[in-house]
Amino acid sequence: MVVGNVNTSSNFGDQMTQTINGIEYKVIPNQFKKKGFNYRQLKRDGMKAIFEQTRPGSPVHNYEVVKLGRHNGYNMGGSHIEPSETYPGSSLWGIMGWTCTSIDDAIKRYNQLD
Repeated sequence: MVVGNVNTSSNFGDQMTQTINGIEYKVIPNQFKKKGFNYRQLKRDGMKAIFEQTRPGSPVHNYEVVKLGRHNGYNMGGSHIEPSETYPGSSLWGIMGWTCTSIDDAIKRYNQLD
């Protein structure tokens, strides 16, 4: 499966960015690690994507279908958080993110998203 393209305008260190309406957003990377899992983007169109989820040493592969979010930046605790895309958190699971145990199920769910 081919990784979808994101219109990127520059490279923010190792982080790609995209400019929309004059705001430069950090883009969710094609590969990242979180909570002991490795994630690899398999497909993306706009703000919907499929990520393969694996755990080192485990033969199990799950697939996360997500509707990515975006924020325009904000201040928190005296620090400025740069504008960026967001991966759905656990409170949004079942609303903006779904775990599938097969790539076929993930593609079906992905195709149902707007």
